[in-house]
Amino acid sequence: MRKMSCYSILFLAPLFLSHCNFNTSGLKAVQTSCDNGQLEDGEECDGEDLAGQTCELLGYESGTLACSSSCRFDRSQCSGGVADCGNGTIESPELCDGADLDGQTCTSIGFSGGTLACNGDCTLDTSNCSGQSCGNGTVDLAEACDGENLDGQTCASIGYYGGTLACNGDCTLDIEDCMATGRCGDGVLQEDRGEICDGASLDGQTCELLGYYGGDLACTTSCTLNLAPCLFEGRCGDDAIQESRGEECDGASLDGQTCLTLGYYGGTLACDGDCLLNLEPCAESGRCGDASIQDTEGEECDGVELAGRTCETLGYYGGTLTCTAGCEFDRAPCDAVGRCGDTIIQGSFGEQCDATELAGSRCRARGFFGGTLACSDSCLFDVSVCDPSRLEGTSTPDNARDMAIDASGNVYAVGSTSGTMGAISYGGSDIVVVKWNVDGVRQWIAQLGTPGNDVGRGILVDPSGAVYVTGYVTGNLPDETTLGGSDIALIKLNASNGALIWHMQFGSAANEEGRALAMDGSGNVYVTGYTEGTVPSGNSGGPELVNQGLYDVFLSRITPSGTYSWGTMVGTPSNDYAIDLQLFATSNKLFIAGTTGGSLSGNGTSAGLQDVFVLRYSLTGIREASGQFGTTAVDQGFSLAFDTTHMYVTGYTEGSLTGTPGFGNKDLFVAKLDPSNLNRTWTQQFGTTGNDEAFRILWAGGNSLFVGGSTSGTFPGNTSAGGNDAFLFKLRVDTGAMESVRQFGSPGFDTVYGLGKDPSGTVCMTGSITGSFMGDPSLGNGDLGVWCVNP
Repeated sequence: MRKMSCYSILFLAPLFLSHCNFNTSGLKAVQTSCDNGQLEDGEECDGEDLAGQTCELLGYESGTLACSSSCRFDRSQCSGGVADCGNGTIESPELCDGADLDGQTCTSIGFSGGTLACNGDCTLDTSNCSGQSCGNGTVDLAEACDGENLDGQTCASIGYYGGTLACNGDCTLDIEDCMATGRCGDGVLQEDRGEICDGASLDGQTCELLGYYGGDLACTTSCTLNLAPCLFEGRCGDDAIQESRGEECDGASLDGQTCLTLGYYGGTLACDGDCLLNLEPCAESGRCGDASIQDTEGEECDGVELAGRTCETLGYYGGTLTCTAGCEFDRAPCDAVGRCGDTIIQGSFGEQCDATELAGSRCRARGFFGGTLACSDSCLFDVSVCDPSRLEGTSTPDNARDMAIDASGNVYAVGSTSGTMGAISYGGSDIVVVKWNVDGVRQWIAQLGTPGNDVGRGILVDPSGAVYVTGYVTGNLPDETTLGGSDIALIKLNASNGALIWHMQFGSAANEEGRALAMDGSGNVYVTGYTEGTVPSGNSGGPELVNQGLYDVFLSRITPSGTYSWGTMVGTPSNDYAIDLQLFATSNKLFIAGTTGGSLSGNGTSAGLQDVFVLRYSLTGIREASGQFGTTAVDQGFSLAFDTTHMYVTGYTEGSLTGTPGFGNKDLFVAKLDPSNLNRTWTQQFGTTGNDEAFRILWAGGNSLFVGGSTSGTFPGNTSAGGNDAFLFKLRVDTGAMESVRQFGSPGFDTVYGLGKDPSGTVCMTGSITGSFMGDPSLGNGDLGVWCVNP
């Protein structure tokens, strides 16, 4: 059995130091062979044999234990946890430090003499002490025990788990029986003794196996695991988030995240045992992106879940609907196809308009006189606040005789009033001119006249911004002199505000009436009508014109400044009335239509009581051609129009112009003539059993002619309003066949006297209305009416 010397016990652990009392009496020096590589009594170590000890087992935190040449532990490379040996100051558990022997000598520790020194590991070096007192039964300073005297020590008190402690003959403790039970620090793991580890024996544990991300696991001197290196690397569960280790959270540490910050609508965020966020409580409240639509949170869709919606169900015409990352419909593909309400008109899908976008259209373009056009929710025009007509007037008789429409859609009407429509009434009846803008809003009323009866008959609008009106006056206009009877009146107004620019009156002592106007490319104005006397032949007098009897036709030219240029007349011994005048742009010739009781054609014959005539003049007043046609009864021509190659004349007949029986007392007719020779191409006659008279004809472009007038009967497909109704025929240019007829009216007498085409293609009419008309209440005893229709 190997005996442990007191010197050896001194270096097992600081626990043993307090139990080492050295009594050198009776002891003999022990002879050892240090540095032979064999651990022997009295040696702590020998060469590489460290008796299983390490710095950690000796109470240090780390370092490398070595063996000195005196077979004592060299602790100089151990650090932390124990005293700093070598600093010259004795610190527990040091017995000495350098030259500081704590006042001890060989004799004070039980030897008889010699020189005490300090080892490099701060233990006493007694190698040069001599004479020990072992065997006297008293535990001296250098003795651990002496005989039966164990100095109160047991195996348990020196760190073993059991056994019987004894004393060797050299007064060192005999711990062999203790060692059989083991102790913490013997390098053998005794789990039944509560050891978790022992020295290098870690029971197979590593930092990683203990849940840490790394580190070098070690064992403390109390046989518990030294987790400091593991803790430095961290683990899931240490309340510190190691993002580099893939941790999202750790315990209560959630890195500032909540269900809301993660995009969920609610819930309580937690951390699971793997240091990953537990999203289940969040998921219960949902989030954008979970493929489940939370409409209560404002989601329209989620992922591929579109709630059954498509571009079409959202009102679009097509496209592929998708969902954005924000759970809103991505309408971009739908928008590319379009929908009603996107302010873009998709005509291919039947849209007429879109929101405020009306494609430049107005009520007028939809066949109404005015009002405010809107767009319905189905992108169709909403005409509910459009006005089909407008009545202007007073409580006295008022009427319209002609109209004009300028390039901007402004409507002008001329007629007469017996009351005050403008600023003042001049007496009797006055000439009245009214302007409305394209939305049917009245812009101004101009009222002009004399103390007598004055009537406006014809109107035209100069492209340069002037309005010309003709008619007759029975008194003298301001600064003019009445010539007697009724005189021809020509008035020029400012189109923007109705202000008077100039006026003139001319004629004879008899009666004259201006009926129609035309303008050439130089702005010269041509006036036609009829006179019982004569008109001036030229500005400076010229030769006296001769009246052929009763009323004759006249044609006069006036410059834009109001200077009379020339006049010419033609007639028969009977009454001859010029009713309309047009400039044929193709030939730059003037054409007059009217009624004659004689022969204006030059062949000396008349078909009957009154015939329709057409005259052609050059712009210098030379009559180039005459033509007339009729029946044995009364036939009257009232209006003419041109397309690009032909002329059209309308009026009424009391006979038959087509060789077939008429419809009633008076029938309207339309004839197509060749302007070069005034021969008829075709003639059409229409009517009812009552009186049907056409007063105006209009070529509206293409293959459409429009004819307006008055009927006392009922045309097919229409209902009479009572009295006389206004009508509008639509005919084909090529054959004269009727395409449609519309009848308008009040319970009184209503007629169309003027026709015009708006720039949008809508056809407008003006005339006399004597009752409530198309929703507008009557203003008195006959009103000036204007209305429009979609052709």
